[in-house]
Amino acid sequence: KKRQRHISILLIPDANSEPYSFKIKLGVLRILIAVGILLVAHIIFGGYAYWRWGRIANENSKLLADNQRLLKDNQRIYLLASQFEEIVNQHEKVLKALGVDGFRSNTASVESLDLNGFRPQDIPRLATEPPTAVKPNIKGIVGSSSFIAHKKTRLHDYTPNLPTFLPVEGYLTADYEPHGWLIGRRHPGIDIAAQRGKVIRAAGGGMVVFAGWTSRYGNMVIINHGDDIFSYYAHNKKLLVQDKAHVKKGEPIALLGNTGSSSTGPHLHFEIWKDGRPVNPREYLLAFQSESN
Repeated sequence: KKRQRHISILLIPDANSEPYSFKIKLGVLRILIAVGILLVAHIIFGGYAYWRWGRIANENSKLLADNQRLLKDNQRIYLLASQFEEIVNQHEKVLKALGVDGFRSNTASVESLDLNGFRPQDIPRLATEPPTAVKPNIKGIVGSSSFIAHKKTRLHDYTPNLPTFLPVEGYLTADYEPHGWLIGRRHPGIDIAAQRGKVIRAAGGGMVVFAGWTSRYGNMVIINHGDDIFSYYAHNKKLLVQDKAHVKKGEPIALLGNTGSSSTGPHLHFEIWKDGRPVNPREYLLAFQSESN
């Protein structure tokens, strides 16, 4: 028989107790070491596997949340697309009713205006920095293009120079949008579609500081109402006033048309500027104030 080998282990306590020892067979010690190594490896790999599982579970949760958001966004996009398509169809129906066969592209560049002797400071910035064209505005014409009509009121008489008079009755096809919104672009005024040749009247009394032709806006009229307030009328078929003429509120100044490269049909593009900046015409025109009240 082979002599069995043992390993003696001596334990010496810190106190005054007697030391004691015990023997372990070498084979048993090897088994214990192997089991210990397996336990350590299991703890290490088990911890790593648990960390990986937690990370994958977290990523899956984020993907599920992103997927839910995408589904909601797609639903909103489809809703907006259907609303926009309906609005465009209604916009085309209005233009066809006004005798427009098609649309013209808006690609021409802005040309300088002939100021006929006026100084640059006599004309507001809208004459030299005209706005870009705007596509149909979902907020402005949602549902259907609303018809804007004159409201009988004596308030116009109390402010003869303030631009409170609706220049022309018709359908509101583009609303005031100074900073752009979603699919539209900057549009610091309103568009009113009406029959070609319909009379356009001054929103308020004042002096005509510009009445002439521009490539982008066709026949255009600008009226200075005093107190640094200007009104702007574009795309006219014919002008009925000249530069330096004094007009009264409600006086005919032009005939509605479809002139200028940025026009898509017979309509009036109307703006009001105050202190060198465009403001919402709804804040001045009593036709809108009457509707809200």
